[in-house]
Amino acid sequence: MWYWPEEWYASLTGRFSQYVKTRDSSPVIGKRFNPALVARFLQKGENYLDLSIGHESNGQNINTPGQFASEEAEQIEKNGNAGFARDKISRGWDYLGVTWKNAEYFKPDELPGLTTYYQFRYFLDNGPLQGGKEEWYEFENPGAEPEKRSEYDGLSALFVYDYYLKSDPGSSDSKSKKPVKFAAKYTTGYSKLFKHNTLRFELGFEMWSLPWLVFISQGYNSDLVDYYENTTTVGIGFEIGSSDLRETRNIPNADRANIL
Repeated sequence: MWYWPEEWYASLTGRFSQYVKTRDSSPVIGKRFNPALVARFLQKGENYLDLSIGHESNGQNINTPGQFASEEAEQIEKNGNAGFARDKISRGWDYLGVTWKNAEYFKPDELPGLTTYYQFRYFLDNGPLQGGKEEWYEFENPGAEPEKRSEYDGLSALFVYDYYLKSDPGSSDSKSKKPVKFAAKYTTGYSKLFKHNTLRFELGFEMWSLPWLVFISQGYNSDLVDYYENTTTVGIGFEIGSSDLRETRNIPNADRANIL
């Protein structure tokens, strides 16, 4: 039996970094761009199955030893640090994705108590948008074994616990309810299962009418250039897209842990 998609989505997420007073002209540098076409099946309430084809890249253009050496020389002259040249290394993949979402409600007319997302992304060697994949280059670490994205990423499980925190416990006014979110995400590669693991924890809350997000991450994929580097990241940001955490739950691709 053939199931036609119940809904279609086009999605785009991105990530940028601005270097304030640490580099010449305080540049804004692209870190991650992720457009995707998503077909949604088996939708029942907030539960669904998404099939997607997407592209992920960092918008940079260095992919040869000569370009990299030239950028290193320029960064030494401008900023005194050749390591800044890594930000310009090009990364890019097309992928096929599957996401299953399940939301469990503990109380009617409330946020779902526990929402789970299971996601698989298969990175294509040659895709319709990217062409040949751009990942590890030998000039990054001459003589080393190639680092494949599929060894570090592709399989993930995200667990989100939402609830309301009443700022005035004695009030029945719905405006006194403030949504709070706890999230935990586990990611590993599928070509070397469980060898390279990433854990990320989040706390989301509303304060001063803004959707704040505090997070800590240990593992890989902190950005696309350094996807194979093991790092610890701690940060604070905003869950952009809504002042109400409830409205972010059905974003296609269900990658809520990266909405920054």
